[in-house]
Amino acid sequence: MCRLLYCCCIPPLPLSARAQYSIGLILACILALLFKTHGLEWFPYRQTPECGMACWNTLAVYRISFGLVIYHAFLMVFLIGVSDPSDPRIHVQNGLWPVKFVVFVGVMVGPFYMANHLFYQYWIACLIFSAMFVILQSIILVDMARTISEHCIEMYDQTQSILAKILLLSTTFICTTGFIAITVVLYIFYGNCVLNRVFISVNLIMNLAQMGVSVVPKVLENHAKGGLLPSSVLALYNTFLVAVSAVSNPDHCQIGVVWASTANATKTSGDTAVEVAGIAFLVINIAYLAFSTSTMDISGKSSVAVSSDQGETIEYNFSVFHLIFILTAFYMASVFTNWSVFSISTVAGVDLSAVDKGVGPMWVSVATSWINVLLYIWSLLAPIVFSNRDFS
Repeated sequence: MCRLLYCCCIPPLPLSARAQYSIGLILACILALLFKTHGLEWFPYRQTPECGMACWNTLAVYRISFGLVIYHAFLMVFLIGVSDPSDPRIHVQNGLWPVKFVVFVGVMVGPFYMANHLFYQYWIACLIFSAMFVILQSIILVDMARTISEHCIEMYDQTQSILAKILLLSTTFICTTGFIAITVVLYIFYGNCVLNRVFISVNLIMNLAQMGVSVVPKVLENHAKGGLLPSSVLALYNTFLVAVSAVSNPDHCQIGVVWASTANATKTSGDTAVEVAGIAFLVINIAYLAFSTSTMDISGKSSVAVSSDQGETIEYNFSVFHLIFILTAFYMASVFTNWSVFSISTVAGVDLSAVDKGVGPMWVSVATSWINVLLYIWSLLAPIVFSNRDFS
């Protein structure tokens, strides 16, 4: 009876481990968000002449991100090659939580004792690895949308459930409407810059194209349970990336004449909206990592669970799991600092820091949105182009 209760109430070790790592990541994100908004209020003695509130709070986010990177990088390297359930290193992944908690606290606190200048260029690493994460996140979102679509279609085919049909159609409608609505808002509030108009227009055309390709009969023969939902989710996410690009434009584009008197307020609202949306996508990603994506290897194929006599299992690639968390830590820093560029300038012999918009984040955001569309279209057309290969 005790063993039955244990099996029913306690999740399998690997799932529990994934969930606990995800909880740690969420706690770090909450801590970073609190430091970003109240950091120097809590530690005013840490302010220096060259690093004021915006500087120190931004560096606080970088420090927490750096701690996460170090924590998961160590685990990633240590767990490389774990494939045998008898490997003692599996206990490091699935157990030793008190020890790992102490280490986790240490890597969260330690970076705050490091000099400020060590983190002045950290935004560059965040930008590079965030671009990789954005592409990964688009794959996660499309995979999640395809899973929902498949379940709804299977449920409807088996039970003729009207709820499954409503869920599928309403989700597709919401994502498509959101994609169009955000595009209109971007044209109105950020369309005064020629470059922004180009980005918004190209995004609109490319996503309408990929949505059209997804419903071509020949494509549906190979993706019968895909349909419009995954492409509408991708269109919505790509439009968010274009919004990030528009907000990150260093030209500080003003809104139209009618709203000119409230330009500064609108710009602040735009920054806030992009940050909130980024956090929402981040939360979705963390939840999906905890329960689904981590059971897949880099090739996208589900890992086969391997068990030992002692009950230990390997259901996913441990190193890849921590690599994804490393990318998530970099992305978290980019989102919480609104993809800002950190710079140091010398005025009258004194070094002064500045946190502002930059060309780099602008181009990275829009370029990754284009890559997302091209990769998705290729995933739809590849089974047709190479019909003799198995893409299942």
